[in-house]
Amino acid sequence: MEKREKNKLRRVDQSQSHMPDDSLFYQKFVPALLAGLAIFALVIILVAAGIAVGVIPY
Repeated sequence: MEKREKNKLRRVDQSQSHMPDDSLFYQKFVPALLAGLAIFALVIILVAAGIAVGVIPY
């Protein structure tokens, strides 16, 4: 049982974030990319709904 406890403690120690604290990429670029993708998905959904309802002729 001691071996299992050591492995458990080792896993807890290894569960740290790999993201740097001062990373411009993760603080600015990734959120902006996610927001842009969300807006793009919303536009695609609205266009598809408009076509389905008949507001946008296809």
